Amino acid sequence: MSKELDQALSQSAGALRKIKAAKGKLQGNFYFAGNKNDSALVVTLASKDPKGAKALKMGKPFRKTLKSPRFARGLVKFSSAKVIFELHKGSASASFIAKSFKNSLSKMDGLSLLRAAVVKTPDQEGTAVEQDAPDEAIQLTPEEEAELNQLVEEQANLPDLGEQIAAFLSEEAFQAELEEHQQREEQISAHLTTLKAQDPRDMNKIRQARVELAKLFSNTELALPGPSGTITEEAQDLLNGALENLRKVLTAQAQASIHKIEAIYKEVIANDTPSWRTDNKAALTTELQTEQAALRKTQSDLAALATS
Repeated sequence: MSKELDQALSQSAGALRKIKAAKGKLQGNFYFAGNKNDSALVVTLASKDPKGAKALKMGKPFRKTLKSPRFARGLVKFSSAKVIFELHKGSASASFIAKSFKNSLSKMDGLSLLRAAVVKTPDQEGTAVEQDAPDEAIQLTPEEEAELNQLVEEQANLPDLGEQIAAFLSEEAFQAELEEHQQREEQISAHLTTLKAQDPRDMNKIRQARVELAKLFSNTELALPGPSGTITEEAQDLLNGALENLRKVLTAQAQASIHKIEAIYKEVIANDTPSWRTDNKAALTTELQTEQAALRKTQSDLAALATS
């Protein structure tokens, strides 16, 4: 188990413990990712993470480490003496998540109360993780009791908590996020092109553009560096990881373009007759030019990333 996953599970155990102890006065958000062998779970409290954005941000990296994963996100509630995981988005079914809770996650430190949980969609009765699982009593210290009361008060004072969560889980929010991402990508790409067309020795501007491009792909909340171009050690680590992921994406795109170009040449060689050339020359020429342009752009982007 990685250090990051261990920390996430420990934090999730604390959040679940508080949700159960509050007996319906607190709710949370969750992000689950898993396959047949491994799984990960992130749970946050709505009083601290009303839209579930933190749960999503923490959970998505674990999904990327799994082979052929299923995922889900939604709400964590307490009702009828049960902790309820209510699915709203994702590819993992209630039964799949319940099985993962029973066989894997409930055996982790602090997560044994998952045995008595129920996983459901909003319109289902739900799937019990383990039938007749013992109910674990939550004993709080006076300090924990005071913290719990404060969290309940914070949640009660949140403006339109239900509306915030509904907006975050909506399909419109997904589409808006995708469109914003695409627009931002186009803006940054145009900015890089402009920089390359100007003075290539202006390394400070190129460095800042690379940081902003890495921000886009790493989904962080880092502020861009100032005129000096300096960033913190933590930001540099996140930048390096984001740049490496972007290099892999661009390399795969370049390889795909190369394969398409090779396929076009092979098709021409295999069918090189006057009549075939007459019928297919225009279309193949356009397709070849498109792939060559795509390859040149990808190679240019890779070269920009290599600039230090």
